[in-house]
Amino acid sequence: MNTKYFFFSLILIVNFFLASAQERIVRYPVRFCQYYDSYTLINPSIAGTLGKVEISAGNQRLLGNFNKVSTYYFNGNVRIFPKQKLNGPFSVAGLLLYNDREGQYLNRTRGYLLYAWHANLTGMLKFSAGFAIGGMNYSVKGTALSGDGSDTKPDGSIGVSIYNRSFQVGISIAQIFNSEVQPLEEITLLRPFLNLTAEKKITINNSLVITPSTNIRFLIENKTSVFDLNLSFLYRKKLFISSGIYTNNKINLCLGLNNLPLFKGIMNIHISYGYPISRNTLNYSFGEAGIGFLL
Repeated sequence: MNTKYFFFSLILIVNFFLASAQERIVRYPVRFCQYYDSYTLINPSIAGTLGKVEISAGNQRLLGNFNKVSTYYFNGNVRIFPKQKLNGPFSVAGLLLYNDREGQYLNRTRGYLLYAWHANLTGMLKFSAGFAIGGMNYSVKGTALSGDGSDTKPDGSIGVSIYNRSFQVGISIAQIFNSEVQPLEEITLLRPFLNLTAEKKITINNSLVITPSTNIRFLIENKTSVFDLNLSFLYRKKLFISSGIYTNNKINLCLGLNNLPLFKGIMNIHISYGYPISRNTLNYSFGEAGIGFLL
């Protein structure tokens, strides 16, 4: 065999095995326990269901030895042509930012532009469809030997929902571009997954509203699912209390204040604490805080 062809073939074989040996990790966005604060994080079609202007922001942080792991989000939505007739179709445009940080070395940032369209199905029931298009940047702070790394790939989601003032059900597909992000050696796979959300507000009397809700995530890659079940109580339209259980064997307790007057709109404030209920899971607790404004 010709020597140059031999070495060329050898190089191809070595590169193949090196590429195959790179660690490949499937990654999904962090699940916020206060998903009812900003359903748009889960399904873009829900943007605009609560008001002409919707602004929400939140932070989830692990506690104890893992307190350097945190996630922030910001969502802002506005109805387009809000002065059109009340019962007619309308559109919503928005922005969603999402930052996931692990200490000072790993930083993942997602940014999306949103669009949703809403129309009446019946006199009491509405339909909406929407999408979020953007990308994910994964940056790694390296060492003096490895150097820093960064990579950005497209990302997005689509969804539909049916809702009225007391009921909502929606389904969405996230990470639709099936991207692979590789800032350094590790390859992060953004595999598509399904989200299902549902909630029903039950008015007990003039002072108390109870809302059961759920967020189910179907992981297509490994054909499994994770879900959150939540039960909330709103007393005199102000005091908010909820409790939730999650398939990672954690319980979440939330306390908040709703419908606080601010300018011409209202503000909601929530704080949560989650803790493990099984010794078989990674033993960490987390705290979460969220704030929202509606006009």
